[in-house]
Amino acid sequence: VGDLEWPSEKHLEMIRVLQPDVIFANARSVFRMMQELKDEVDLAALKVSTLFLTMEHVSGAMRRQLEDVWQCQVRLHYGLAEMGWGLAVECAPGRYHYNEFGVIAEVVDPATGKILPSGSEGELVFTSLGREAMPLLRYRSHDFAAMRSGRCTCGHWMDSIGLVKKRKESVILTAGGREIMPSLLDEWMFRFEEVVDYQVQYHRIDEREFLKFHIEMTADSAHGREAVEKEITQRCAVELGMSAPEFRYAKKGELAPTATEKKLIRICE
Repeated sequence: VGDLEWPSEKHLEMIRVLQPDVIFANARSVFRMMQELKDEVDLAALKVSTLFLTMEHVSGAMRRQLEDVWQCQVRLHYGLAEMGWGLAVECAPGRYHYNEFGVIAEVVDPATGKILPSGSEGELVFTSLGREAMPLLRYRSHDFAAMRSGRCTCGHWMDSIGLVKKRKESVILTAGGREIMPSLLDEWMFRFEEVVDYQVQYHRIDEREFLKFHIEMTADSAHGREAVEKEITQRCAVELGMSAPEFRYAKKGELAPTATEKKLIRICE
């Protein structure tokens, strides 16, 4: 749908003009449009049958909101620039199916490179078949998932890849040995219907570890902020063993995506 830098109103205008059955778009752009317009526009009345989302991780919390407001199914696309973007699409049971005649996909132990058995999570490795301009031989994607052989419950009989929730560059290991990654924080943050987007920094000062959140919300509500801060503070303590986080809030549109970079936790030590 249009351009990443278009305002939500322009995306909506194009959808009304074109009347698509399927919207294929950047996940953050569609989610932002929904959050900014859902109180003014009945998005379900647009009668879109499928949101086909790519470029960003879509947490379970995001998916539930999208399906509820748009009243349609959400399907995810997985791709890599190095593979020519297109690689795999999600089926109804939640696995990625890809073209086995054009790609060899493997899952390996990230430390040893040893191929892992079906169902084991590891690093995805890809080999391109038939490409001449930029062939790839066992290219390590830095993305983590599991693969399964045999017939999928959707009826597809070829191998499938589980949903990718973890990328090597996006994981931070705390002093206590716990992993922090954007997919985990997405699940926390997008449980709140007022949250449009957020950025986060990881700080370690002496013995203190804490997260600093920059949050954009649909309404400047003290009650909404209090709910977010209470739950996120509790989760940081219980699930990560970290000190209380810090919060600040963005103006409308301040955190809108302007590039295709993935969401990362920025380290500030």
